[in-house]
Amino acid sequence: MGELLARIRVAERNRTRSTPQPASPIYRNRCLTVDFDKRMVLIDDQEIHLTPIEFKLLQLLITHQGKVLTHRFILRQVWGYESQDTSNVRVFMASLRRMIEKNTASPQLIVTEVGVGYRLTDSEQA
Repeated sequence: MGELLARIRVAERNRTRSTPQPASPIYRNRCLTVDFDKRMVLIDDQEIHLTPIEFKLLQLLITHQGKVLTHRFILRQVWGYESQDTSNVRVFMASLRRMIEKNTASPQLIVTEVGVGYRLTDSEQA
């Protein structure tokens, strides 16, 4: 009986981790191009390699483009749990920014909403 309950918990945890897929298999925003079917990320037509968590984080931002995603929401969607400690989110967001932003001191794609979370800018914005 204990094994069955453990399997149910694992299945539930994996179900809540699944990130919704973007509407289109290819996403473009300024210099960033993401092909979700091939799991390929290009910056100015140069391929960059992301870890699975970085890719999942980018996919989450793209899926909810223009919306502010709270630290807790990101933790729940990417790591599968909520916590008061948001250092994982901050570390991986900084790593993702270093990969896709031209100037990390003045990010144009991933904007920090101080005290709340992060937002991926709309492609129409400059």
